[in-house]
Amino acid sequence: KEIQCEQKLGHDPTEDARAALELAQFFIEQGPTKVAELNLEMLLTAEKLAEVSQNKAALQPQGCGFQEQLNEPPPLSKPCFLDCLQVTGQKPLLLGRQGLDSSGLCQSNLSTSNKQILQRALEDVPLSKFSIIEFSLGPEYLASHLHAGLYEKVRSKLTDMLTIYAGPFEENFCMKSVKKEFGRCGPIQSFTVVTETFQPYVCIQYEVLEAAQLAVESLNGAEVAGSSIKVQRPVTAAMLDCSVLIKELELDVENEGVIYVAGLKKSLTETDLQEEFSQLKDLETLFLPKDLQSGKHRNCCFLKFQKSQSAVDALEAINGWTMKGSELRSRNALAPGHLWRWIWQMNHSNGKQGKHIFYEKMEQLSSCEQDLRKKVKKLDHHIKKLYRSLQNNTLCIVLFPGVNSTHGSQSGLGLMGIKDDEGRSAC
Repeated sequence: KEIQCEQKLGHDPTEDARAALELAQFFIEQGPTKVAELNLEMLLTAEKLAEVSQNKAALQPQGCGFQEQLNEPPPLSKPCFLDCLQVTGQKPLLLGRQGLDSSGLCQSNLSTSNKQILQRALEDVPLSKFSIIEFSLGPEYLASHLHAGLYEKVRSKLTDMLTIYAGPFEENFCMKSVKKEFGRCGPIQSFTVVTETFQPYVCIQYEVLEAAQLAVESLNGAEVAGSSIKVQRPVTAAMLDCSVLIKELELDVENEGVIYVAGLKKSLTETDLQEEFSQLKDLETLFLPKDLQSGKHRNCCFLKFQKSQSAVDALEAINGWTMKGSELRSRNALAPGHLWRWIWQMNHSNGKQGKHIFYEKMEQLSSCEQDLRKKVKKLDHHIKKLYRSLQNNTLCIVLFPGVNSTHGSQSGLGLMGIKDDEGRSAC
């Protein structure tokens, strides 16, 4: 669609606004992947047409123009990114166990082991502008039940990160007041009393990671229901590096300029919140999560700011802020939305119903799964060694395909970052 055509005189802002709205609607309906494909296709098609024109001009006799268009270029097939690199003289490097492409794009670099692939990659990646290195665990380790075991491990760790224990309380403490106090940190998935201890404790499982972390930070050592309590996560081997993970999530570029706000009354609408938070500087977006089953919004929201410093200033202003009788609590965001969508898809594809909170624990690993763990650990070492060898300021994308990914039966996960001058990556 063309706008601001030559036939019209002057600039029409209404036309611009309408076109922008249609573009936004297209983006929402088709998704970012489709838009990116269309833009890339348009770019590569233009480059190929330019190349064809240059070749025709070189073949024309001196002094002869294009008065007769007798030899039009044949219809272009869907352009390939690797073809485009080849045309510009930037031969891509593709390394993997399986045969890749016999069109000449690949060098003869088929290997029989991940170790051989790594050695070849360490030599050739620095010489290539664009490289694809494919490691594999082998077909014997691609069974869905083995992947399910790995997914279960991820679920188990996330469950522990979403869970906190609080206490001790007096024998006849008021559970309603305790639940209300911890509910101000965010939406609660489950609330149970632990009675196996000398004095009662409570086990609380939150729906979002920010709520659990906020409870640990704000209520540990506080007086709740007449008792001075301790708030902590489960003490397990998987949780020993929890503080490190929390810090890494805070530094994730996806969470830059985003803060989490809890303690909202459910009677507040999105319009109410927009009005209340409009005084915050550089506020760009407000996201109010909803329950997937009831459609009701949660007692928390996320605020995204145009500048990181504005988010820092907003944190100081919001903590202790009273909004229609509710005292708000806030902290930096921890988990980007796509992480929860990925977890929900894994849960849904395994036939489990309900929300994205997982109760299952890892069963004892079989000998086959123990072998898989060793294989994955060695593969992780290969990837780490290859990453360290990359030049600074290199864009690095690591893809973890899902089960039977060619048929799209289960989603995978991707990490992306740029290796900076100090050899670190903000993924």
